[in-house]
Amino acid sequence: MILYLTYWYPSQRRARAFGTFISASAIAGVLGGPLAGWIMTSMDGINGMHGWQWLFIVEDIPSVLAGVFAYFYMTDKPHQARWLIDDEKRVVHEALERDNAVMGERGHDMRALFTNRKVWLLIAIFFCLLCANSTLTFWIPTIIKDLGMTTLMAVDWIAAVAYLCGAAGIIVNGAHSDRHNEVRWHFSGAALVGGIAMALLALLMGSGTISPIVALFAMTASLVGTMSAIPMFWQLPNRYLAGSAAAVGVALINSVSNLAGFGAPYVMGLTKNATGKLTTGLYLVAVIEMLAAVLVIGCIRKLGNRQPHARGEA
Repeated sequence: MILYLTYWYPSQRRARAFGTFISASAIAGVLGGPLAGWIMTSMDGINGMHGWQWLFIVEDIPSVLAGVFAYFYMTDKPHQARWLIDDEKRVVHEALERDNAVMGERGHDMRALFTNRKVWLLIAIFFCLLCANSTLTFWIPTIIKDLGMTTLMAVDWIAAVAYLCGAAGIIVNGAHSDRHNEVRWHFSGAALVGGIAMALLALLMGSGTISPIVALFAMTASLVGTMSAIPMFWQLPNRYLAGSAAAVGVALINSVSNLAGFGAPYVMGLTKNATGKLTTGLYLVAVIEMLAAVLVIGCIRKLGNRQPHARGEA
């Protein structure tokens, strides 16, 4: 989907598009937790099945319907869209052509991806960011419980509020990035907020004397910062890759970086078992996330200001 959106939106409008799309994962966190809790408690035993079995059935139905809808409605490129008139197709095509001209020459040879230092730099940046994102995704329920919220519904609703704030942060950061034609600091600022808030959360949890409400605010700020950086990141590969190399490059970056989804939560579990607390792991992940911000500011080139799109462009 990240690659797909580059076929439809020029870069000066892409951050908002990425943000809106990725905010769906945060909104799913808002709705999914309470819904899952309700399904597992209220449907347990119906027709002889466990609540978790009903959870798989009920929550899979929307995904299946969305897949059928997408197959018949979505088209690969704007010129194939039956729901756009010719003038609208022309506007989109011209906006994308101007954007490609501004971006300049980029790599098209997908065979060179594995030796491209910029690709591996992007993998390192996204890996660092996903360490924080996967840590929060897997450990937020435990963090909330450790702060004294022990009932299942309390945990679900607190997590839902945090994800709602994350969705808002994603959309606002993406819109602000597009308005100012700037990506690097919108990524790095969000990642720094996420990392600093995570370190503060670790400090508060380690002290044991601070109000849990303050710690929950730090947890939410960490989630907002981390999630708001994700759509900003996906603006970066487009600076170096185009054509078939972009398709394979996005897949390579995403697949290798997502090893963090296994590694970071696993290391968090090891540190918790060794120390009895999450604080050491949270400090480590906070530093890794802040490293992502440093790598972008230090190693990703700054593009000159692009001309804003004409009024009415898609």
